[in-house]
Amino acid sequence: MNYYKTQIFIFSCTSISIMLIVFVVNLLVDPLWYFNGNKVTDRNFAFNERVSKVNQFHNKKDNIDCLIFGSSRTTLIHESKFQDNTCFNMSFSAGRIDEFIQYSDYLLSYSNNKIDKVIISIEPQNYFSTIPVSVPDFIHTMEKPDSFLSAYFSMDSFIYSLRTLVGLSPLEREYNKNFESVVNTSKKFNPDLELAQTVSGFGNDLEGVSRQYLELASRYERENVIFYIPPISAWHVKDMDDKGLLDYFLKSIHLISKEGFTIYDFSIVSDVTVNTKNTYDGSHYFPFVNERVVEVITGDNNGSNEFGLYVNGMTQDNYIAYHKNELGKLNGRLKRVTNSLKVKQDKKI
Repeated sequence: MNYYKTQIFIFSCTSISIMLIVFVVNLLVDPLWYFNGNKVTDRNFAFNERVSKVNQFHNKKDNIDCLIFGSSRTTLIHESKFQDNTCFNMSFSAGRIDEFIQYSDYLLSYSNNKIDKVIISIEPQNYFSTIPVSVPDFIHTMEKPDSFLSAYFSMDSFIYSLRTLVGLSPLEREYNKNFESVVNTSKKFNPDLELAQTVSGFGNDLEGVSRQYLELASRYERENVIFYIPPISAWHVKDMDDKGLLDYFLKSIHLISKEGFTIYDFSIVSDVTVNTKNTYDGSHYFPFVNERVVEVITGDNNGSNEFGLYVNGMTQDNYIAYHKNELGKLNGRLKRVTNSLKVKQDKKI
C-alpha cells in the first residue's frame, strides 16, 4: 500500500512540476502577448495575431485614438510613425474585409477614447479570392479572450514558447519589444521566379466587396478615414493586368473614392515598386518603405508626389489610364531589371 502511495505522490509531484514549468516558461515568453511580450529575447512571433493582437489592445485601449486595419502587408506599418495619434495596428496575416468589420465593432465596444484616425488597407485578395475567414468566438460574443491562466497552462502555448526561444518563427515577419513588425529573413525578391501572393480569377462580387469597405468606414466619421492600397511589386501589377484583373480592381477602388473617402494608391508602378531591394517577396515591403507611406497619408512628406497617387478627384477612366501609363512607361525597365537578374542567376550557376 505504501508503495502505491509513493508512486501516486511521485506522479503528482512530477505532474505539478511539469505544469509549473510550462506555466512559468509561457509567462516569460508570453507567446500570446497578454503582457509585455518575450522577456527572454525581446523577439515576439506571430503565432496567432487574431488573438494576440486583441490581448495587446486590451492593455493599450485607454490611450488609443487611431486604428489600422489590413493584412500582413499592413502589419509592416509602425504605429509610432503616426506622431499626432496613438495608433493600434489591428492588421494580421490574410486579413479579410469581413473580418475587419467584426474586429472593428469589437474594438469600438471596448474603446475608451474617440477614434480620430482610421487607416484601412484595400487588398486585391479581398476581391479575387475566396479564402475562408477565421474569427475567434470571443469576437462574436464581444467578450475578452480566454484568461492567461488557462492559455498558459496549455501545451500549445508551451510549444509556441519553445519555438520562440529557438528562433523558429512561422513567418518572415516578427515583432520587436514594442510589438512593431520587423522583417527577419534572408530571402531576396526575384521576379523571375514564381510571384508570391498573386491573385487569379474573379472570386467575389467586386461591387459587394467595395460596399463592405464602405460599411467598415461607416463606423467612423468620414473625415477621419483614410483608405490606401499598399505597395506591391511592378511585376505583381503587370501580372494582374496580364490576367485582365487590374481594370476591375481599379474600378472597385474608384467606387469607394466616389463616396468621398480619402484614398491613396501606392501600388502604382514606380521607382519604389520596381526596386527589388525594397521587398523580400514583392508582396511585403520593408518598414522603411511603409514609413514613406505613412508620411504621405499623414501629410508629412513636404508635398512630395514621388510616391503614391491621390485618387480623389480623378475620373474612373483617368485613374485606370494613369495606372496603365505608368506600367507602360516602365515595361522596358522591368525587362531590363529581369534580364539583369537572369544574368546574375546564370553566373551563379
